[in-house]
Amino acid sequence: MSLGKMNTNINIINTTPTKDAEGFTTHGDAIIASVRVHKESRANTAVWERIVNNTAFSTVTAIFRFRKIPELTIDRS
Repeated sequence: MSLGKMNTNINIINTTPTKDAEGFTTHGDAIIASVRVHKESRANTAVWERIVNNTAFSTVTAIFRFRKIPELTIDRS
């Protein structure tokens, strides 16, 4: 993927639960990386149907493609 097509900026975040002094849990977002991505919106093509069948979600409306970041693991959860 060329950098010219990667023209959308996103933040990759990690949601971490934290407990306060009284024992209540709150969820905070920590930005792991800010990257440029190529965003593809859904189209009714055979390629998209193959992609949708391999995803963790039943309805997909967009795909974000970005270059691999060393020592960073991205999963579907």
